[in-house]
Amino acid sequence: MSMFLRISRNRRGKNVYEYAQIAERYRENGKQKTRVLEYLGPVRDESDMKRYRKDLLLASEKQSIRMIAPEDFSLMPSMEFGVVYASMAIMNDSGILRILKKNAGVYVHILIFMIIARLLEPSSDLSLINLSGKMYYPWSRIVMNDDNIYRALDKLISARDDIEIELFKALKPDTTFVHYDLTSSYFEGREDNDLVLFGYSRDRKRGKEQIVIGLVMADGIPIHHEVWPGNTIDPKTLEPTISVLKERFHIKNVIFIADRAFGRSKSLDLLDQNLYITAAYRWDLPYRNALMNTDFSDGRIMDDLA
Repeated sequence: MSMFLRISRNRRGKNVYEYAQIAERYRENGKQKTRVLEYLGPVRDESDMKRYRKDLLLASEKQSIRMIAPEDFSLMPSMEFGVVYASMAIMNDSGILRILKKNAGVYVHILIFMIIARLLEPSSDLSLINLSGKMYYPWSRIVMNDDNIYRALDKLISARDDIEIELFKALKPDTTFVHYDLTSSYFEGREDNDLVLFGYSRDRKRGKEQIVIGLVMADGIPIHHEVWPGNTIDPKTLEPTISVLKERFHIKNVIFIADRAFGRSKSLDLLDQNLYITAAYRWDLPYRNALMNTDFSDGRIMDDLA
């Protein structure tokens, strides 16, 4: 069946009048027939014909819409896009997107996707692959598999120093106070890696090999991280970390904030070259002696130290 614009003519006396119709050709019993679907009106000039052609187009479009019964519908799982869109906007406004594009090469979209996945569902690499089928990411046709994930991470770690410095310059955090702390991450099974060793487990996982991770934050923003061998004790990380802050980030005057794990004599000698805030056990002699010799007086503190 096909629709067309049909013009019929009627004679009245000496005058001939034209009328527009929407007609349809169809076959019945092997014979082709025509039927009128709609009467449009008189044709007086070309503007009428132009209007009727539009009417024909609309009628043709309506005819092409097939009525679908409810049972013909099937529901498909929705895909996450809100978090993806918001994350992309934040990364673009903050400069992170530009920095990753500059340093990550062809793996930039995999790294961006991994960042978004950490915000949405932080989990394993396998979960990341599964999540890629549930998230709508229209900026790139990502092929998410183990090989691409690890290649992207290799690219990221090789560009880590440059990325940290560029982010630091872009975000401009207040470095009056710098917070520093360590954590550990343990491994199941055995790992053939110089960093994966037995050491003090902050996860209370005895008998598990681990790595130690140091994080520096300024103004609530992480500006530097370092991965240490699993048997590294807290004070040994202090000097190289302060060195990085001064040499790489050019942070000269800083109040260094750390917990009591750094309160050992070698750490104190290093911290005494800077301003710092830390905690101490009351029986820790270096701290107690230092406090007893200060000019300020607080009875509660002095009684507790005595």
